Amino acid sequence: MVSIVGCGLTKLDRYYELSEKDLVSEAYKQLITKIKEYDQPDIVIVSSGYIDVLGKNILSSYKISSGLGLQNTKVMRIENGDNGGASILTAYSFIKSGVAKKVLLIGIDKFSDYPSKYVNEYLSYNLDNDYTYHVGITPHAYSALLMKRYMKKYNVDYEYFTKWPIKMHQNASENPLAYLKFKVDKNTVVNSQIVSDPLRIFDVGARADGASVVLVTADEVAKRYFDSPVKIDGIVGNIGAMNLSDPSLPSVAKARNELGDLPKREVISWYN
Repeated sequence: MVSIVGCGLTKLDRYYELSEKDLVSEAYKQLITKIKEYDQPDIVIVSSGYIDVLGKNILSSYKISSGLGLQNTKVMRIENGDNGGASILTAYSFIKSGVAKKVLLIGIDKFSDYPSKYVNEYLSYNLDNDYTYHVGITPHAYSALLMKRYMKKYNVDYEYFTKWPIKMHQNASENPLAYLKFKVDKNTVVNSQIVSDPLRIFDVGARADGASVVLVTADEVAKRYFDSPVKIDGIVGNIGAMNLSDPSLPSVAKARNELGDLPKREVISWYN
């Protein structure tokens, strides 16, 4: 079995005066004060989607781990779009295979150093470089096209989509680490700024800076760090290509089917 024994998080915000290393250091300090003892991990995994293009940073896993004072340990960076699931899966696999007993996961991305014009350019790298990026389509435009297809296929109007931002802002208002800590109502969402019709500003994730660290260990050493570790019984994930002709989510259905008989409340899963 594999366990999560501790974590540290920075508040999401715009930290113009701090670097990626600074943000990770703040999250790391929280981790080591929460657990009973701390020693060097066997492997450090840095999870970041844009540190190379926005931070102009190569070898980030080595630089960040060295900045934390971690020496003579294996390091790697994972980039897979939504990196959290892939990073947890990698740490889980290392521990289940016996390659490592302790894996430190580091998540970091920093968006506030550049204006939207440049950030949109880098976000467009997510799209297919043969057929979408080079013809000028941005992720927001692509999402708007998918939204239009969904509205047509399932015969819903824009108000159908307001449930998500309303719920997320409700959650944020109660979360001390959230970036936009305020509630919104349907009227506010419906009349907000258009980003790419019908996509509006409340449908788009806010860009901010933040870092997190998570210590994952084998069960036999977990109690050394924390009395009540969180056990990971299994991890399920699936990926599916974006398809403008079909706005359904087949990857979600496939991932749910793979859950099988695993206890749902104890499984970490992610959907791309």
